[in-house]
Amino acid sequence: MNEEKICVIAGMPRAATTFLYHTLQNHPHIFIPSRKEMDFFSVNYYRGIKWYSQFFQDMLEDQLGFDISPMYFLEPKAAERIKNFNPDIKVILMIREPVGWIFSLHQHMQKKSYQTLEFEKFLRSFSYKKDGKILNCSFGSNSVKNYLDNYRNVFGDNLLLCDYKVMNQSPVNLLNSIEKFISVPVFFTENNFENVIINASSDKSSKIMNILMQQKFFADMVTKFFPKKLILSVRYKMQSSNKISKEAQVKNPIKDKFINIVKDLYVQDIDYINRLFDKSSFVLGTGNSFDPS
Repeated sequence: MNEEKICVIAGMPRAATTFLYHTLQNHPHIFIPSRKEMDFFSVNYYRGIKWYSQFFQDMLEDQLGFDISPMYFLEPKAAERIKNFNPDIKVILMIREPVGWIFSLHQHMQKKSYQTLEFEKFLRSFSYKKDGKILNCSFGSNSVKNYLDNYRNVFGDNLLLCDYKVMNQSPVNLLNSIEKFISVPVFFTENNFENVIINASSDKSSKIMNILMQQKFFADMVTKFFPKKLILSVRYKMQSSNKISKEAQVKNPIKDKFINIVKDLYVQDIDYINRLFDKSSFVLGTGNSFDPS
């Protein structure tokens, strides 16, 4: 594996990373591994570079590979590990406003959990379990800013920050920005991609399947014994069955109860993000605007 040919989408979780996973694989100069959320630079770091390399072994010479693992955003050590992997690596973060994000993340993790996740406890701290390892996450005041600043300090202009709002405004603009940022030929237009909202929180698939996919032995077995095209096809069919319109968003009763508490908690984070994207929907880690045109 050539480290210089790998790019990373490091989050945020619940901020269009599934859309990017399914869409970017259609680009002829981009390689998407069969396993989304490899989490190598977080909970799977102990497994070593050889384990990580296997997911990119079929990448063509004229392609760049993408590691799309949104939980990297919540792992304080991930940024430095990615930087050590390749000092010049390109990293992308989709940034969602904190209030809607935390409710969406809680709802998503609730579906993946073995037990009920009380929102107040989740807000204080949450332990994400995958492949037999644990990532402890903090969601207190200034936590979003702190997670963001960690990446901005490490990567500077090799980090592209994308405002999640652009998903409603112009997904093609987002895709073209990524193409320009990683220096691949422009491919995506309004006519060659499916503009679909996939809401994993409304996923109708089995909770048992979600839990199994977080287990090391099961995920390893799937990627080892089944062809990549089949895995990507099945994943897409399962997740695209959860297409929802903008008018048919999932009702979240927990949000109604705690909305004011969360707004007060994240008042500084909200201001930070508003200022970050004040002039542009795309910003480099140093704060300079990024022009996708």
